[in-house]
Amino acid sequence: MVPGVDFDLHGNRMGRGGGFYDRLIANFSGKTVGLAFDFQLFNRIPTENHDQPVDLIVTETKIVKV
Repeated sequence: MVPGVDFDLHGNRMGRGGGFYDRLIANFSGKTVGLAFDFQLFNRIPTENHDQPVDLIVTETKIVKV
């Protein structure tokens, strides 16, 4: 499970700017799940080259398979 400030429908996440989870996900071989509320889910958020997407996003009303 990966926290985030915001997520988009492509699995991208916006964290708090430290890159900790991006480094962790880059070397992780399992599935990653972002947990969020509906208001944290957007069509597209800005990303950078080092950003690592999650495989699945779960909100209180939906599951987004990336």
